[in-house]
Parts: sequence; C-alpha cells; structure tokens
Amino acid sequence: ITDVKILSGSLFQNLQTEVDWIGNTLVHTPQPGEPDQDSLVFELVQPLGTGCAPIATYSMPDQINAGSVLAIDPNNGEVTFTAPSLLGMYVIAIRCTEYRNGTMIGQVTRDMSFCISMIPDGIGEAMPTVIGFVPGSAQNEFVLLLPPGTTAHVEVFDATGRKLVDRSGCGSGTSVVVPFATAGSYLLKATTAAGQFFTLKATIR
Repeated sequence: ITDVKILSGSLFQNLQTEVDWIGNTLVHTPQPGEPDQDSLVFELVQPLGTGCAPIATYSMPDQINAGSVLAIDPNNGEVTFTAPSLLGMYVIAIRCTEYRNGTMIGQVTRDMSFCISMIPDGIGEAMPTVIGFVPGSAQNEFVLLLPPGTTAHVEVFDATGRKLVDRSGCGSGTSVVVPFATAGSYLLKATTAAGQFFTLKATIR
C-alpha cells in the first residue's frame, strides 16, 4: 500500500483500509485535502509493479467479476465496486491530478488492496427501526439491538477481511467484543433469520 507523490500539495486523508458496504456496493472515500484550493481530478489507473513498470497481466476488478461495476467519482475520488461476484483480494490504483489555473502542477497515485470475504445479497428489505449496534462499556465492545423475539447471526471482520467473530442465535442486548482489537477499522454485520442485514463500520482508536 503506497502513496506516490509528484510535486503535489494534495493528499488523501482517509486510510486505504477505510471501506464500507452500502447494500451490495463496496465504497472507499479517500477524502482528499488540498490546502492551496487547487482543482483535483481523480481517475482509476493501472497499478505499477517492480521498477514502476506496468503489470502486464493486471485486470480491473470488474473485468473478472461478471455483472459488476467499478467506478470512481472524478470530483472527490470516491470508489464504488458494485455487485462483485468473486471472493478474493483485489488491487486498484487511484490517481489524483492537481491543476492550478488550468495547468497541471502535480499528481498523487495511491495503490490500495481490499479483500472481498463476503458478498451481501443486495439492498434487501428495509430494516426495522430498532436494529443495529451501540457502543458498550469497553472500547472494543458493542451491543446488538434487535426487535423483540428476533435473533441474528453476528460477524465481525477486520480491515483485511479476516473474520474475527462468528456467532449465531444472538438476541437483543448481546455483547459483541472484538477480540485482540488493535487500532483500526472493523466491520460488524448482523443478519436476521429473514435475511435482513445491518452493517456498521467501527473505528477503534
């Protein structure tokens, strides 16, 4: 995971590990910062290999996932990967080009990798109003909230996609503790027997 800067004051304020699911779409928002108020334009480019040479065998994630769409917002750099169909580790590169008075004055290229360890079924039904996670008494503890009489399957993943918690039959009020938690981002997911699911991106500092 690298940031390569060329004569540029722009930077990415969010880490490459800051990703989230919205329905069946993986989202990464780099949240760029530009102290000089120059214009920034974002694009997806081919990652480079040894000696900064293009990787001849590289394919974009949507080129090997039938029916998926990989896109980037050129204005803010937000990357979306919609409807992935294959589990695995993927690598992309985001290039930010900086312009001042119409003249390019620098670039920042960020390589990032992300792991698809689960594929949500889709947006699904609207969730009940009382479902989710709230902070517990410890920094790495969260409490599950569900409607009365409902149970859920709870999973917790770290930023690399490694599953840390896998519990079934959890009712409202269940304490969910992220084991061996170090500073970073974690994804908590609760899925009910009816197939409804709720995800929460939590940051432990």
